[in-house]
Amino acid sequence: MTTTDYCPWYVIRLGWVGSVQIKDTVTFTVDTASPRLVFRTPQNKSFSTGVVAINFTAEEPLNTLSYSLDGQSKLSLNDNNLAVYHTQVIDNFYGVDSYQITLSDLMEGSHSLKVYAKDSVGNMGESETLQFTVGQDTQPSEPFPTTSVAAIIVITTVVVAIGLLFYFRKRKH
Repeated sequence: MTTTDYCPWYVIRLGWVGSVQIKDTVTFTVDTASPRLVFRTPQNKSFSTGVVAINFTAEEPLNTLSYSLDGQSKLSLNDNNLAVYHTQVIDNFYGVDSYQITLSDLMEGSHSLKVYAKDSVGNMGESETLQFTVGQDTQPSEPFPTTSVAAIIVITTVVVAIGLLFYFRKRKH
């Protein structure tokens, strides 16, 4: 007996010759979760050059990566001339995929970066927006500790003078 079922998308033909026996159990997983991307590069970090390495992790391997710099259109990381490094680290028995992308020729000033990714079944995920600065120091510079240095010099001079005084006194006797 042959049965033909028509579906709006495709045709399925099923044919049975005898009885059906199920011998094996088939296990499968349905993945409906978007990839979760977490930046490891700190927010508001200052880079001294226009070459910036950004680190982020994902809880699953990613098929495609793209990014948006300073709110511009998405650019593909897979087709661009950017260095993309990928490693997998096992942490508490779970695999964590670690990625590093290197952006170059960045202008001096503040920038924002958002990363987008698709997993192997097409779920799309996106990172939070990372803020960073190129060529400007975000930390106020600390003044040179002149008071501490002067105190150390005075103490060292007094100790050396007392030591020389005892040396020459002992040598005289």
